[in-house]
Amino acid sequence: MRLLILLCFMAMISSLVGFFLDIVGPTKKIFKIIRRNSVPSIFTVVWVVVIVGICYYVSIRLTTVVQNMNPESEVQVSYEYGCYTITAAGVVAVIASACNLFQPHSSSVQEIPRRRLVEDWEGPESFVISGPRLVDTPLESLPPPPYSP
Repeated sequence: MRLLILLCFMAMISSLVGFFLDIVGPTKKIFKIIRRNSVPSIFTVVWVVVIVGICYYVSIRLTTVVQNMNPESEVQVSYEYGCYTITAAGVVAVIASACNLFQPHSSSVQEIPRRRLVEDWEGPESFVISGPRLVDTPLESLPPPPYSP
């Protein structure tokens, strides 16, 4: 049982690493390669396959041991929701890694750097709308017209 818990945590950790790599969008070359080739998703699939295999092995061993202890009784071992949930997580991980592997990537080695949202921003003074007034124009010296309904 401890082995299954450890494998479940390993699957969660590798899935979480893949999630963070997808969210952050790494800039280092090694992390880009890991993300493009969906290495964390592949590890998650491997962990889930091992978990399901061990669950199956344990259920077969339990059936054999109980039948050897009491040959005249009928033993039926069934799976609960946890095994189906782990299997569904493995299927989703396979789909995620397939989508990541089939996604087209740029063929160039260097990707285009992200554009800055505000080009040449030097601070709050760059957003000043009007400059210093040197000369009043004739329209600026006139008061606004009176309000009429």
